Order: sequence, then C-alpha cells, then structure tokens
Amino acid sequence: MEIYTLETGTPQLAIIKESFDNGPLLLNEQRLDLLENVEVLLNSSTMTTYGTGSAVTTSSSGSMIGRGIVGAVIAGPTVGLVAALSGKKNTTSQNVSTEVVNLEVTIKLTFSDNFILNALIKDQETYQFLLSMITTLPMKEQDYFHRYELEKQKLLRLKAEESEKKLIWGKVDETMKLYDASNSYTLTCIMCSIIGGLIGLYYEYIVVGVILGFLFGHLYEDIKKNKNQDKRLALFNQLKSEKKT
Repeated sequence: MEIYTLETGTPQLAIIKESFDNGPLLLNEQRLDLLENVEVLLNSSTMTTYGTGSAVTTSSSGSMIGRGIVGAVIAGPTVGLVAALSGKKNTTSQNVSTEVVNLEVTIKLTFSDNFILNALIKDQETYQFLLSMITTLPMKEQDYFHRYELEKQKLLRLKAEESEKKLIWGKVDETMKLYDASNSYTLTCIMCSIIGGLIGLYYEYIVVGVILGFLFGHLYEDIKKNKNQDKRLALFNQLKSEKKT
C-alpha cells in the first residue's frame, strides 16, 4: 500500500506506521482513524492494450475419408492415401487482447480536526483501505494520549536499559582484556606443532606429529575461548545484579 502526498507540489511517498502497539495508524504523523472523507479530485488513469494473434487450421474429415475411399477403389491404396490427405482445410485467425489499467487518482483527504491532505494513489486496494478508515470508530482522545504516554515511557525505559547494558559490557570488556590477550591461536598452534614435530621425529612420523600438534593447539584455544565467553556472561550478570542493589 503506497500513498503519495502532494504537499510540496511533487509526489512524496508517505510514511504509514502505527502510533504505538495496536494503536491507530499514522499517515505522516496524522491519525488515520480521524479520516472523515475521501474525495476524488482528478482521475489520470490510463489503459494499455496488449494484443496477440493466433491461427487455427481445421480439416473436413468426412470429405477426406470419402476422397480416400474413392481414390483407393479407382487407383489403389497409395492414390487413396494421397486423396485422403488432399481434403478441405480451413484456417481461421483469432485475436486476443488484454487491457491493463494504470490507476493514478488524485484525492483529497479530510480529517475530523479540519486537517486536509491532497494525495496520489496508484492502486484500488489503497483506495478501498482509505474508504474503510472513514467508517472506523476513532479512539477517544483521552485513551489515545494515555496509551501514547505509556508507549513513550516504555521506549524511554528500553533506551535506558540499553544504555545500562552498554555501560556494563564496557566494564566487562575492560576486565576481560587480560583473559582475551591470553588467547593467541597463532602462537599456541606454532608451539604445539613444534612439540608435535619433535615427538613425531622420535617416532619417525614428523609430518603426522606436526599436524596433530597444530590440531591440538587449535582445540586448546577453542576451549579457552569458550571458557572466556562463559566468564564474560557471568561477570555481566554479576555487575548487573550489583547495579540493581
């Protein structure tokens, strides 16, 4: 559903959204439940016709069979077949056309608070939607502003909680720097590969020893990383509970 406003002289796509959870829809911040009238100012719709042609060939089977029988009696089966295929054929042409309406209607929207908005719509569904809003029972002003304030307080609370989370995670990151610094895949894998290579050299399987050492080092660092993530989460919950108390 698209509505284009004409406030600036050129069509601008309007923003349609909920005022709050399950609240009235807003059209560029104007409440649609207060819509009283939809008036068509100009219909600039056009129609495009697409045409296609096709040919159909029909044959007279009775005539073909008769010709075949007569031909077979007179001159044999081969001539009878040729005679049958030379039956009467009719070719007719059929024209099929499809018409597509390109809807473009300029309308005037009048609201109960005397606000007037000129707009452009390009589909039938949008027009039907606007007509349905006229019969929608508007929300009482007292209820609207009460729920609007509740939603506003909810958004402020969520924003404050998000800021608090960022602050706590910042403290967690600062505390965990030492643990994170100890995670070095490259150094650990090199050291384990060297040790594995030395062990493999002793048993005359140096390549296998290097590979196994590398894999062991990588696995060791993965385990350390997962443990650090658990520590981060535990520290976050601890700081969060301390903040509440």
